[in-house]
This record gives sequence, C-alpha cells and structure tokens, in this order.
Amino acid sequence: MKMRSLIVFLLLMILCASCAAKVKNVVIEDDDPEHIWLQYTVDQDDQIVAQGFTHPAQIAPERMRDMLSELAYEEFNFMAWRKAGPVFSEREASRLATALTEALAQATADQWVHFAVTDMKQELLFKTKHLTDGICYVKDNKLNIVLGNMNLELINPDRELYRADPRDRVYTDSLRLTLKPEQGIDAPPVVPGDKWLEKARRNWVQIDLTTFKSTATVDEATPTPESAKDTATRLQELKDLLDKGLITQEEYEQKRKEILGDI
Repeated sequence: MKMRSLIVFLLLMILCASCAAKVKNVVIEDDDPEHIWLQYTVDQDDQIVAQGFTHPAQIAPERMRDMLSELAYEEFNFMAWRKAGPVFSEREASRLATALTEALAQATADQWVHFAVTDMKQELLFKTKHLTDGICYVKDNKLNIVLGNMNLELINPDRELYRADPRDRVYTDSLRLTLKPEQGIDAPPVVPGDKWLEKARRNWVQIDLTTFKSTATVDEATPTPESAKDTATRLQELKDLLDKGLITQEEYEQKRKEILGDI
C-alpha cells in the first residue's frame, strides 16, 4: 500500500512538472562579457503567457547608463547596513546600456530581458572576475530591475551561482539594493497574495522613468552654500539701499521678488 501511494505521488509530481509553464529564450547577444536574451513563458499547450509589459520600450542609451550607474548596494555587517559600492562598474554600465535599450526596443509585451555581465574588480589584494545578472522590463512607466547574482566573485560558481528566475529569489543573505526615492529609485510595493511581491524584496528596484534624476542632476538642483550666501548678500545690499533712501519701497519689493525668484 505504501509503495502504491509512493508511485501515485511520483506520477503526480511528473504530471505537474509536464504541465508547468516553460521559459523560452531569444538570444540577442551571447558572448562574454555580456549575455542578453529576450525571455517569455509558454503554457503546456505552447501558448505564450501574457505579461502586460510596456514593450517595445524606448529608452535612450545615455539615460539607461545613468540609471545603471546609480544602482548601488549595501552589505549587512557589524549589526548595521553599510554602503558597499555601485552594482555596475563604469565599463559594465556603458556596455549594458546600449544592449539593454536595444533589447527593450525589440521586446514584445510578453517578453522580458535577461542580462548577465562580468568584469574584473578589485577584491582585497587581487582583481577577480565578478558576475551580475538578472532581468529587466518596463511596466506602468517604471523600469523594473531584478538581480539574481549581485557582484558575485566567480571563484566557485558551481556552488554559489544562482541560476533560477531572480523574481523567485528572496534574499536571505547580507546584500540589498540601495533605495533612492528622491531620485526615483524605489522598492516595488508589497502586494499580499502576489507570487513574487508578497514580501519585501532586497534584489528588486523600480526606477520611475518620469521622475528619475541622476546624482549630477540632483546636485545641480540643490543650492550650494555659496549660492545661498550670495542671495542673502544681495538681499542685504538691497535693504541697505532702501534704508539709505536710494530706492523706493516699490523698487525694493520688485527687485526683492526677482532675487528670490532666482533661487
């Protein structure tokens, strides 16, 4: 009886496996150091499973490079989250930017982009090969980036390399992507009952394509102490002119508005 139950159980497992959705690849680029594929899911009848992405998506390579360059990650050590550095090196961001924009421009509403990139990075005394991979897609005017391996040092890839869909990976280790809401980079919302977003994610960010700002743009928009001091000086000088009777109250108010409008 036990043997019969075991056989039935195994048959059910095989049946479920045969009915499961399958992921298929369309190779765009498959040569070290970059691998770019379009991926899509088909059901047991080999019918494409709808995804509802906003594809094809048009993103300028320069803008994509800025977004990739802004991605950073943190490491948990000494009982606190601490900055670890950028996810992508300058070379990786530049190389990936063109490839990803071209792939997103080719993708259909049911395809997402899988990417993998490697670079030689400093690790203690020596440079070693590191891998970062994941998927990206555009939906609701947000670029979703989900990482499977994040700056993984390829010393023993057979033991450490994560090979499944990165959306299935809820990080339990000490790494997480850095959130920058003021620049339009934030975590996806938690959605109760959702297959992937039922819990908060550390390896997934959404970049709002309408509000994204690079660090350079944010710095330019932030008044520097020198500019603030200059404004204060101009206002004081204007007040001195009024106190000395060299300008009228109406002239003072008009010029004061102009100065404040320059901030």
